[in-house]
Amino acid sequence: MRIAFVNQDRGISPDREKGAAVHLSALRKALARRGAKVLAFDQPDDSALLDELSRAWRDGPFDLVYERYALGKDTACRFAQTTEVPFALEVNSPLLVEASTYRDYQSCERDIACEDFLMQAADRIFAVSAAIGEYAASRGALRIEVCPNGVDADVFFPRPNSELRNSLIPKGRLVVGFHGRLRSWHGIEFLGHAIKQAIASGVPLHLLTVGRGDYEELLSPYIPRSHRTHVQWVPHDEVARYVGCFDVLPLCYQEPVYFSPLKLAEGMACGAVPVVPHGGDWERFLVQSDNALYYPAGSIENMAECFERLASAGGERNRLGASAIRTSATLSWDSIAERVMSVPARAASAEEASP
Repeated sequence: MRIAFVNQDRGISPDREKGAAVHLSALRKALARRGAKVLAFDQPDDSALLDELSRAWRDGPFDLVYERYALGKDTACRFAQTTEVPFALEVNSPLLVEASTYRDYQSCERDIACEDFLMQAADRIFAVSAAIGEYAASRGALRIEVCPNGVDADVFFPRPNSELRNSLIPKGRLVVGFHGRLRSWHGIEFLGHAIKQAIASGVPLHLLTVGRGDYEELLSPYIPRSHRTHVQWVPHDEVARYVGCFDVLPLCYQEPVYFSPLKLAEGMACGAVPVVPHGGDWERFLVQSDNALYYPAGSIENMAECFERLASAGGERNRLGASAIRTSATLSWDSIAERVMSVPARAASAEEASP
């Protein structure tokens, strides 16, 4: 199978050190592992992209054009229509809403028309959450699959009693972990409040953070230096060694979210117990006291109580962590790649079934 995998977002090239780039690269690798010939097109210019697609097409037709949705970009979809190739669109966020909310961007009629065209023309929409699926449906999409971000189990896996952990964390402490580039919506100060309260209650807790951002500035008012360790940004393959030190992976979002956090699946694959607020798409696969602990969104006290519960009940923590690992196996990039590669067959079946 020959797949034209298109990304026109200037900020998401596969060699960039950010979550979206990890997603892009990981899915391409998973498709290749499953036998697909993946032709990568990371070209933001429309005319140049069309030329590149046309040249590659002359070397052999595509079985699928797969695109990561970028604002105002429909060249790949129109090429797929012209060549009569199935087209799949990966939607990670409501870009029109995000652009106006976070980037002071005023969408134009062209952007709106382009989004509607893409959503309605796609043979398959891969939405990272149910909320994104609902958003796509509101734009006219009909063929939608909810497909959360995945994890590479060959990179992220449990590392019990690792030398790295012993070198970073005082013995006997519950390790609460957070990794990634710090963003305002991550709620890191909320986490600082909860950890401060847990430590004040006598919980032997240590925070391990990995990544770029104002970690020191935002956390120092709450957590003493003796109870936190920060590691600067490391390559994604290497960060797995640090995530393998986590006992707990908390999510601190204060409002329902539409995205699919990479860090959640990665932490689960390493055996970290998710401590999460109600209201996220993770409720589709995380179950209270089975593979995670929940707290009411915004409740510092309840999050602190989750930490205390996990610190005092090692057996329960191990059970929840083992269950999280099993759940993460259903979130692999390979399983996502299999769904993507099935699009041409399903598109052909739908065409044959239509009157």
